[in-house]
Amino acid sequence: MVQVEKSNLIVEILRMVPSSLPFLIKKGICGLSCIDSDMGSLETIARRKGFSDEEIDAIVLEINRLSRNGSQVS
Repeated sequence: MVQVEKSNLIVEILRMVPSSLPFLIKKGICGLSCIDSDMGSLETIARRKGFSDEEIDAIVLEINRLSRNGSQVS
C-alpha cells in the first residue's frame, strides 16, 4: 500500500496517487502546471500557500484515503 507523507514531492504524490490531482487542485495546492514545474514537497508548497500544520496533516490523510480507495474526492 502507498503511504504518502508531507515530505513527498508533489510530483511523487501524483505518480503514486494519480487520483489526488483533482483534490490538490481543489485545495489550491497544485495546478496542472505543477506536474512539471514545481519540485517542492507537499509541506513546503502548502506552507507557502498559508496552510497550517493541521490542514497539511488533513490533506495527507485524505490523499492516503484516496490511495486506499482509488476514488475521487467529491
